[in-house]
Amino acid sequence: MCMAMVGTLLCIAAATVVSAQADRTWERSFTSAVDDAHSQARVTVSRIAYGERMLLRVDVDPLDGELPLPPGLGRWPASGEVILSPAAEELRSTAAFRALAPGRVAGTVGDAGLRSPDELVIYRGVPASEQPRGGEGVVAPGATGAGAHDRDTPDIPPGQVAALVTVLAVLVGLPVAAFLGVATRLSAATRARRLAVLQFLGASTSTIRSVNMLEVTTLSFIGWLGGVAVFPVVNRVVARSGLLGTTWFASDTELTAATAILPGVLLLTLAVVIGRRIETGTGTRAEIRQADPARTVSAWRLVPLACGLTSLSAQVVTGALRPPGVTPVRLDLLMSTAVVVTAAGLAVAMPSVIRWSGRVLAVHGKTVSARLGGARAAFDPRDGARLVVALALLVMAAGVTIGQTRDARAVSVPTAAVVPVAVDVSELPDGGAATLLDELPTAAIGLAASDPASPEMRLAAIAPCDRVDAFLRAVGGASVPGCVDGAVLTSSIDEDPSSVRVDDVPAIASLAENLPHRGVLPENVAGLLAESGVDLLVTIDPAAVLDAVARGPVVTEAGGTAYATNVQLVTAVPSADVAATLASIYRTAPYSQPTATGLDPDSGRNIAMINGFVRLGLLLGTVMTVLALAVALADRATTRRRPDMSLLAAGVDASTLRAAHRWESLTTLGTGASLALLCGVLGGLAWQYAGGLVREPDWASIAVLAALTVAAVVGVAVTTAAMAPRDVDIESLRTT
Repeated sequence: MCMAMVGTLLCIAAATVVSAQADRTWERSFTSAVDDAHSQARVTVSRIAYGERMLLRVDVDPLDGELPLPPGLGRWPASGEVILSPAAEELRSTAAFRALAPGRVAGTVGDAGLRSPDELVIYRGVPASEQPRGGEGVVAPGATGAGAHDRDTPDIPPGQVAALVTVLAVLVGLPVAAFLGVATRLSAATRARRLAVLQFLGASTSTIRSVNMLEVTTLSFIGWLGGVAVFPVVNRVVARSGLLGTTWFASDTELTAATAILPGVLLLTLAVVIGRRIETGTGTRAEIRQADPARTVSAWRLVPLACGLTSLSAQVVTGALRPPGVTPVRLDLLMSTAVVVTAAGLAVAMPSVIRWSGRVLAVHGKTVSARLGGARAAFDPRDGARLVVALALLVMAAGVTIGQTRDARAVSVPTAAVVPVAVDVSELPDGGAATLLDELPTAAIGLAASDPASPEMRLAAIAPCDRVDAFLRAVGGASVPGCVDGAVLTSSIDEDPSSVRVDDVPAIASLAENLPHRGVLPENVAGLLAESGVDLLVTIDPAAVLDAVARGPVVTEAGGTAYATNVQLVTAVPSADVAATLASIYRTAPYSQPTATGLDPDSGRNIAMINGFVRLGLLLGTVMTVLALAVALADRATTRRRPDMSLLAAGVDASTLRAAHRWESLTTLGTGASLALLCGVLGGLAWQYAGGLVREPDWASIAVLAALTVAAVVGVAVTTAAMAPRDVDIESLRTT
């Protein structure tokens, strides 16, 4: 009960974290000024990818100092100074990070100004004259001239938070309910003797139910008190652990009267309801089972499972056979439906599966103990299903999560060994393109596109032959046959290469109009130079083209700020060198926004939190499942004690009896867990193939899950055998 309470409180804390971080973001974010006359400071807020994390950098000129300080700051940084969060200060020793935050360290951002302890935040003192377009004018919230108050960091949408809380409630609530049910129904045999005494003394059925309810409720109340006492320690540990895909300040999730009392009320209510649902009678469950014949289990129970597995298998085969690079057909709804149907079918079909496997072992077992264990499993498959269904659903959920996690991670971090990194040339300072072409660790090329208003899109790659070959070796090992510097090659991706002209791309028109045409660029090479393929390759020094592009932002008709994005500098680097490459670009162009294909820390943060919610649910569900199994095994040992004694008294060897218990557990748990593992792996692969970003299954995680499943099944079997009696106890043979 204590674990159930701690799990419930952690679920509440998980939901509170998102809200608390959103509040912290709102408090520190700036309010725009409607015009420059009302500005109390000039700021430039940048969000910069650093590895798999996002850095928030605020360049500020406080002007006359009237703007109130944001939370966590004791003063504004002077020009040339930086104030860092503790996590950013730890990274200050790396050259790549220093390039993002040049200046003299003048202080530390306090906890009140951070979303989480490991957030990367930098406040820099930068005069307005050095900020792009003088920076953005900001004022105090509610002051004269105040405009929009925009968050500096995106948060998980409320609807998604509600869905995650629901997932947590299901993953934790069902095992808790199963544990209470096991503690009252499966353990009824343990307390049946005590309740039978009350019945023999004349107590009514209502009184017996009330006694049982009081016992369960008392245990739940003690568990609630223990959970409330233990939670503050657990909260501090989990808050810094990153279990939820993020860290948080433990003060944000401290217990309140509401969060402590409400779960307790719900837990006690559940205990009352389940505690009153007890079978009463003068006989024990063991006697009832002996009198009852094996109940029929309908084969129709297998239909939902068969439908779900068929759908998942078809999706996995289709995904595995899909050619590389082909975008998958979006089957998210079908995949999700198949996973849900399979999970429901697994629970419904479990008695049928256990009965079938038990019968097979009872008929074909090589030893007496194997046949006895199989017969016992097949005799009451519903009882065995109650024992295994929680573990089976947990194994399946873990298997699906492996594929979901692998697919989700591919959304936010590069999965390829070589990662294209690009920056818009209009964001570079004068001469910046030539500087980067010399400084970047790997070969870089220019990409220039036709005017966005042009009716037909054209894309040209610009680089001399040696640079093109070096770039191609980095991304795929191809080369340009017969390449000659100072020439134009048109791509074979166009139906009529002769229709492609250099003046279709304004950035190269003046420099390439008199260059000779030297052949056709192979389609595979054109596809490696750009994701969508290039129409032209112009083999000249790209610096001449790139440094001629107009610099700086322009004001759109709507009054917004925009940069020209039709000319880029592109390089391809090993995934381990992405951070260093981005740092080189930031050193040259501090206010640029370079991109690395597949790198999206904001999405990664949200996805990590989503996966964290799932991991927390699985962890707590595992704990409750283990507790339910332990209670169920203790109950089974009690209910089987009298039949076991009868067998021992009849001359059955104790080792044979223990082996029969092992075979029964292996048949019941092994069959259910193996089937659940298959369902989980298929569900995870279907999820992964539906996403389409990563084709290779996570075999290492699947192997770990399989090993843990085998360990759980073997552990239960060994424990069950160890609990079997070794000697005849005459008292146990007496009728109660």
